[in-house]
Amino acid sequence: MTKEEQQQEAKIAPVAKPTAAGLLAKAAGLEKEGRKEEALATYNAVLEAEPRNNVALEACGAILLGQKQYQDAVHYFYRALDVDPESVFSLNGLGLCFLKMERLSDAMGCFSRILEMEPDNANALINKGIVFKEQDRTGDAVLFFDKVLKRNPFDGFALMSKGNALAEARHFDDAVKCFDQALSVNPENALAIYNKAQVFKSLGRQKEAAELEASAIRMDPKIKDEIGRKREDLGAALTSDIRGLAKALWPK
Repeated sequence: MTKEEQQQEAKIAPVAKPTAAGLLAKAAGLEKEGRKEEALATYNAVLEAEPRNNVALEACGAILLGQKQYQDAVHYFYRALDVDPESVFSLNGLGLCFLKMERLSDAMGCFSRILEMEPDNANALINKGIVFKEQDRTGDAVLFFDKVLKRNPFDGFALMSKGNALAEARHFDDAVKCFDQALSVNPENALAIYNKAQVFKSLGRQKEAAELEASAIRMDPKIKDEIGRKREDLGAALTSDIRGLAKALWPK
């Protein structure tokens, strides 16, 4: 075969379609680079070929949750649970969506289901505590945060969530203890410093509050805007082998 014939044959040869595994790897790379929309489109390309690919379904749900497109995320998590009804990842993601949508009973159901399968699941314990907090059941909320802290007294998510619940219930001294312990874990936790400042304001300790608030803003100049949407509970997290750790926060 001459060189010209080889070139002509190459032009008309069918191009191999990318495999699902190849597309998943590409999507994971895009997501790691922060190119969420392209990653979402690539995961959806996987689903066109394999509609029950649970990795792609959960990945789409997680991305949409992170983008605050909760109803769309719910759709993907439901599809993923149809494939694997016991997926802790999907149940947690679905529960977080319901939490954000203020469907508290539905959120509670998701986290309770996880705890039936994994009684010590820290994320589900904290998230269930957050649901109780939103229902103004501070005692129940603290009980669930303490279940995590009993095993790990330095769990930053549990400490922040407990501190916020106690502050909202006006148990200010105990809230400050939680924020201080969170700061012992991470001295640069601007949110803990800012929340402690708000507690000091409530206690009439205005000078200390102003100093703490200024320190938090120096660490994170955007923190006042974030808090403007309401104090943030650092309780919920989604993990995936493909995406690493994606912390899903619960501001409101």
